Amino acid sequence: MRRSESDIHQQAKISIAQHLRAKEPAAVVLPCSMCGALPYPEDPDSEDVYDVLPEYDAVEVEYLLSINRRADVALLKDGVPVFLIEVRRVNPVNYQKKQELLHLGIPWVEMGASDIIGFEVGDPIWWVERAFLGMRQLCYVCEQKKG
Repeated sequence: MRRSESDIHQQAKISIAQHLRAKEPAAVVLPCSMCGALPYPEDPDSEDVYDVLPEYDAVEVEYLLSINRRADVALLKDGVPVFLIEVRRVNPVNYQKKQELLHLGIPWVEMGASDIIGFEVGDPIWWVERAFLGMRQLCYVCEQKKG
C-alpha cells in the first residue's frame, strides 16, 4: 500500500523528534548561503558539517508558536523554543511563513521528508535543504570567490 503525503510528512516529524529526544549526536550538513549547494563531506568531521543544534531539554511535534503558526518540530529550553525544524514533503515553506519565522528570531531549518524517513537513532548525518540560522555558511568554492 502506498503511503500518502500526509503520512510521510507525519512519520518524518516523528522520526526527527525521536532522534532528538534520544540526544544522539548528529552532524548537520547545511547548504551554502550563497549558491545553495549541498556539500558532500566524506566524514562528519568535514568543515562543511556544522553543530547548529542549541542546548535543549524538550522536543515537541506540531508546536504552536506565538505567531499562531505551528512548527513541525521545536526544540525547547525551559519551555521556550530555541530551534525549529520544518519538514518539506512537496512544497517548501512559503514566503509568508518564512518571513514570520524569521521575524521571531528563532533559528530554523527545512529538511526533506524523504531524507528523514528511515532515520535510525544514531544516524550520523542530517542533510538540510534550507537553513535560516542568522549566520552564513559558505561552501569551499564560494568562500574562495568571496576571499
